Amino acid sequence: MARSIWSHTARSHNLQMLDGFVKLRQPGVHFSRVVSARGGRGLLGEDWVSRPLIRHSFEWVEKECHARGLVVRELPDVINGQTWLCIQTPAAAERDAVMMPAGPNRNSDL
Repeated sequence: MARSIWSHTARSHNLQMLDGFVKLRQPGVHFSRVVSARGGRGLLGEDWVSRPLIRHSFEWVEKECHARGLVVRELPDVINGQTWLCIQTPAAAERDAVMMPAGPNRNSDL
């Protein structure tokens, strides 16, 4: 679970996190809180940023997850005013599809 990591780190850090998740080679689920941005570029540098919060578009996260064979969906309910993403291996996504339906307009191919 990465509660405030992605909102303070550069894209390269987030990609390292996704790569590490893939290397586990186990069915699994990863939750990340994001600050949504339509077309948001994210931070291209290498430093941790406290302010302003870094925004990432769902489309960018989805593209990077799919490139690694991962499934991503935005959780259907905002929790404490925050957007959360569920990133899963395909095996975990198939297992959990009934328990955790995709949010509106956030369907990902399994």
